[in-house]
Amino acid sequence: MSETLTANLFNAHPATPEMGESPLVWSYIKTGVPTVAGASDITLRERADLGHLTLRGSAIELDKALRAVLQLSLPAQPLSLTQAGAYSAQWMSPDEWLLIVPQGEEYAIEQQLRAALGDAHYAIVNIGGGQTLLELRGEQVINLLKKSVVYDVHPQNFR
Repeated sequence: MSETLTANLFNAHPATPEMGESPLVWSYIKTGVPTVAGASDITLRERADLGHLTLRGSAIELDKALRAVLQLSLPAQPLSLTQAGAYSAQWMSPDEWLLIVPQGEEYAIEQQLRAALGDAHYAIVNIGGGQTLLELRGEQVINLLKKSVVYDVHPQNFR
């Protein structure tokens, strides 16, 4: 007796354009949008215009599908990332990667990856609803991170 497994697929982007909000909108309402005060050695920019997909499964199968769909490879090293144009894949754990794509492309890319993966054992989840990326630039970024995160940001570990 064979059992057919199915998955519910949901397009999170409606056909009619809706006004989007940054995941930081509540903070902006409470405190206002930050401005640069004087000469700053660090700049912070929100990258809210991106889609986030979690990929889980066999690295070999997912890598093959990503290469076919986006010409992007999975990162081979823990806590590293690969990039191809507007797309990037970040290593999260031995069988989990975060795929960053341009906003609005999440559903189409998910469908293309599902087609490329066929019967492989995998999971693809759109997790972009409450996430955002923050971009830090400047000469003092490493010092800021040393005081802000538990990760070892020595250049040997954090290029």
